[in-house]
Amino acid sequence: MDESWRMEYHTYLWSREFYLRKLMDQDLLTFVQFNRIDKLMRQHYHADEAEERLRKEKLEKELALSPAAEPEPAPEHISEDIPEHITNVSLTDLARPHETNPSYVIQRWLRSHKHS
Repeated sequence: MDESWRMEYHTYLWSREFYLRKLMDQDLLTFVQFNRIDKLMRQHYHADEAEERLRKEKLEKELALSPAAEPEPAPEHISEDIPEHITNVSLTDLARPHETNPSYVIQRWLRSHKHS
């Protein structure tokens, strides 16, 4: 399979990060000029297509590595708070009654779930 797209994408990334950013850091390019040149380079090197291919490759690798297992049910104290007719749940909304800063509760839930 032809892998030239990968080299083109790396060339785009290198050109953008090494050359364009340096020129912008030295105030030789404005932000608008940077974006205009970046857009032209993305088109020339087919960066959007390359990023899509890379996303698909990453997803395929993750799917190949992960065992096909049933998702684990939510811990009892969480699932009690979720009405049955709701399919999307906000962890922040569930955590808010337990503590003033819900992010700490969510972090604890994620850590305890990861190790269980």
